[in-house]
Order: sequence, then C-alpha cells, then structure tokens
Amino acid sequence: MFQINKIAKDVLATLLRFPVPIISAVLAFAFIVIEIHWNTNTGADKKDFTYIKLFLECVSGISYFIAVDFYSEAKKIEWSTKTGLYILGFVSWGCIIIPLPPVCLIQSLFSFLGI
Repeated sequence: MFQINKIAKDVLATLLRFPVPIISAVLAFAFIVIEIHWNTNTGADKKDFTYIKLFLECVSGISYFIAVDFYSEAKKIEWSTKTGLYILGFVSWGCIIIPLPPVCLIQSLFSFLGI
C-alpha cells in the first residue's frame, strides 16, 4: 500500500503543479475524438474544421503553458500574472490558428502530426 500512496501523492502533486497543460491535453483529446467520431459535416463545402482548429490550439498551447509554469516557479510571480500569461497565450494561439483557411489547416495538421 505504501507505493500506491506515494504514486497517488505524486500524481496529485503533478496535477497541482501543471493544471492548465493537463486541461489543455484533455481538451485536445476530446476535440480530436469529437472530430473523428461524431462530426457529421462530411461535405467539403460544409466542413469548417472547428474541432481540428481547437485541437491544434490546445496541443500547441501545452508547451507554452508548461513554459509559463516553469517561468512562474523560477521567478516566483503571482497567480494573477500567471493567469494573465495563460490568457495571453491562449488568445494569441487562437488569433493565429482560428483564421487559417482549410487548405493551410490540413497542411499544418499533417506536418504537425508528422504524417
């Protein structure tokens, strides 16, 4: 039982240390599952790639959010500044990814996934 308690404490410590990157990863997983399994817009003219855009934004933000966590720990900044950096990163990634046309988006997705 000692190992299970230690693993549970370590998992909890990780969740508390990196909450936003973990939420971003879970959302990315949810968006890609929705896109693959439940999206019914199959026509090329109807497809606006909303879930793929949200997936790319979440996955791209994971490294940024981890960097913000490391920076905030190193510089001991306040939670309000940390939250502001999170929001700034999310909005800036959104301004880059959301306006992409579908042709650029598909090429970006394939190059991002290494296909």
